Amino acid sequence: MKKILFALAVSFMISGFIAAETYMCVKQTDGSVVKYEVDSVTQVRLGTREVFVYIDLGLPSGTLWANRNLGAENVNEVGGYYSWGETSTKEYYEWNTYKWSDGDYRKMSKYCQGIDDKYVIEPDDDAVTVERGAGCQIPTIEQWNELKQYCECTWMEYKGVYGCRFMAKNASWIFLPVSGMKYMDHISGEDCTYWSSSRNLSDSDNDALGYMMSQHSYIEDEANVSTISVRRYYGCQIRPVKVKK
Repeated sequence: MKKILFALAVSFMISGFIAAETYMCVKQTDGSVVKYEVDSVTQVRLGTREVFVYIDLGLPSGTLWANRNLGAENVNEVGGYYSWGETSTKEYYEWNTYKWSDGDYRKMSKYCQGIDDKYVIEPDDDAVTVERGAGCQIPTIEQWNELKQYCECTWMEYKGVYGCRFMAKNASWIFLPVSGMKYMDHISGEDCTYWSSSRNLSDSDNDALGYMMSQHSYIEDEANVSTISVRRYYGCQIRPVKVKK
């Protein structure tokens, strides 16, 4: 547990009688103590969450995959929905709210042919890099393809949530929960839909490349894993990666 709660009662003499002041302190991992007056505390709740770690799947590139989505506290939680090239979530997902569209899909201001000809999200626009620091990033399409090639993907239920498990030959695995995509203010689809950091050069400046895992129509536990083209303003999931040094 990262923080320790404890309460202290301090007694002191005032005009011949004992008075007591009760307060609560939180001792943090750096040794500092935060004091709270009991009268100002309405509820104390202790909880647990799974530790954020990167999993070594034994991939040739040395890419390590996070055990949970960006914005999720546990492996089986969806996490945040992000538009491509934006670093925070929002309430509404359309061209008018997309950072790089100027409100019109025909007027891209960045990551656009003839404007900057950039193909891959830069660190300042990478939600993983901004939140987790240098060396961490949204997977490239090549890293997604490698994951698909070297791991077995199975559609399964994990802690009450359906999704896809990528099992490596070294027996390590990651689980990607069903997320769908966020359009305007609602979620559509029952697939696992995740961004890559790559723009779709074969289509138009309006789209980026993502990866979708969906349940196979013939074998119950088999997953269909494919690259998809997604409008950049849609809200999709992000699974962080970093390359092993």
